[in-house]
Amino acid sequence: MQKIKKYFLLGLLAFLVILLAVIAVSWHNDIPVEELNKKYLTEYSRFIQVKNTKVHYQQKGTGPALVLLHGTASSSHTWEKWMEILSNDFQVIAPDLPSFGLTGPRPDGQYQESDMLDFIHEFVDQIGLDSFYLGGNSLGGLYCWQYAAKYPRQVIKMMLSNSLGYPSDQKKPLGFRLAASPVAPLLQKLTPRSIVDQTLRKSFVDESLVDEKMVDRYFELLLRAGNRKAYVSRMKQRSQLDTIEISTIQTPTLIMWGVLDQVVPSVHAFKFYRDLPISNIRLYPEIGHLPMEELPKASAEDLREFLLNPVKEKKDLQLIPRDLS
Repeated sequence: MQKIKKYFLLGLLAFLVILLAVIAVSWHNDIPVEELNKKYLTEYSRFIQVKNTKVHYQQKGTGPALVLLHGTASSSHTWEKWMEILSNDFQVIAPDLPSFGLTGPRPDGQYQESDMLDFIHEFVDQIGLDSFYLGGNSLGGLYCWQYAAKYPRQVIKMMLSNSLGYPSDQKKPLGFRLAASPVAPLLQKLTPRSIVDQTLRKSFVDESLVDEKMVDRYFELLLRAGNRKAYVSRMKQRSQLDTIEISTIQTPTLIMWGVLDQVVPSVHAFKFYRDLPISNIRLYPEIGHLPMEELPKASAEDLREFLLNPVKEKKDLQLIPRDLS
């Protein structure tokens, strides 16, 4: 009995040592936004006050306005390769959405879809846009089609890239699952960089593109003061998706999808194509969740062609699989 007790105590001690080591490595304090500004502001950075929130956005180019909305835990930096390519033809505008990037949390802590649509509406109004092209990736795509449904006269054409929109049973990246789990409050201080690295790699097929600089950017912007707390709050406020209104949207839409997406299954691309009355589809068979980062040149050129040319309304029904369950 004494021997068993001894082994038990040694095992418990070993567990506590490992636990303390994990906490020591994973514990990170918030990074003040002033410190992050020094590293992540670009020559195209701007700030504007929207809904009592100081919003960071990037703006480059001249011509018709193209507003781009990033996905969960991302920032305007995800569009930088596209901005370089598309700014010859468009005024490209990419905000850091509230609770992400350099913008940080909303003072009222409200992140329901309706709150975000109001935010986007006031943002485009304050920067002087009456009508514009609108595009988004993942969560940003969700806001795009919801915005087009609510404000159809403002959105000339729309782009959805690996967009949220339909319920899915696909296993989400670890970082997303933890943020929606009972341990989520711990993430406000315990944030292993390895989880950010793992989540990013799940978004790419070519993992060589996920370098240290990219992981640092995602990780450090997540540590922006208030972002982690807001991220957890966001996950609690997620509402049930209403997909019925998708079929009511008359905005001409380009659906762009990395077929090997492990975050939002590619079958959803065909669901959007089926349900959106005026839509074209571009599939990229060898990439994942972030076409603008993994295949920037080809995807940007496809978007340019779509925005600058008339849209064909006739669908190729043979593209739509018979079983979209």
